[in-house]
Amino acid sequence: MNAADTSPAGGAEIVEVVIATGGALLATLALLALGFAHRTGRTQLLRRVAEFAARESGLKPWAALPSLIAAASLLVALLGMYWDISLHIDDGRDAGPLANPAHYLILFGLYGIFAAGFLAIVLPDGRPSRGAVRIAGDWHAPLGGIAMIASSAFALIGFPLDDVWHRIFGQDVTLWGPTHVMIIGGTLTAAVSPRAAFAVSGAGVVLVVVVGALAWRARHRSLGPDARPQRWSIGT
Repeated sequence: MNAADTSPAGGAEIVEVVIATGGALLATLALLALGFAHRTGRTQLLRRVAEFAARESGLKPWAALPSLIAAASLLVALLGMYWDISLHIDDGRDAGPLANPAHYLILFGLYGIFAAGFLAIVLPDGRPSRGAVRIAGDWHAPLGGIAMIASSAFALIGFPLDDVWHRIFGQDVTLWGPTHVMIIGGTLTAAVSPRAAFAVSGAGVVLVVVVGALAWRARHRSLGPDARPQRWSIGT
């Protein structure tokens, strides 16, 4: 391969950095606005969707909706990762993060997991479990939601740091650069397959599903033996 045929060795173009950063900022502001509107009672959208997911899954609403979103997002991210690796094998280096179509799937999937963790924190009324972390008043965050946000944020931060790494040291010649390990490690934290029929989920999702199932079972015991989820539940 001639020098003229090689892809750039430095970081991405500034315009790509601006576009990616601006898109992430707008998405986060929209997510925060939705969460604020839900917690202050200005919208019932999240409650209705979460209750529908709960009826279909047998989980508590705060666990049902985030689990489904995170499961779908992980599948998208994993598809993007496999596609990205194949593109690098065939075509070599990237010209930038937005020049590789597989990166869009990875970013979308990882942000979906982040959003799922955020919703798992926003949705609960009261204390969802004994291990929940108190935020304010009677608002408590389940540990699973915190784990989902932490793992996905760790992976997402790897993208801008990856650009900094390439600007300083040039392109990696293997997959195992430090920022790539951040992205892969954060994704793998959310790639454990729990005992759930509906999805491939993550460590944070496992906590959400398990705690949600335990909360349902506690309610089931209080309602008597005739109480059953409509479709399926963890452990069946």
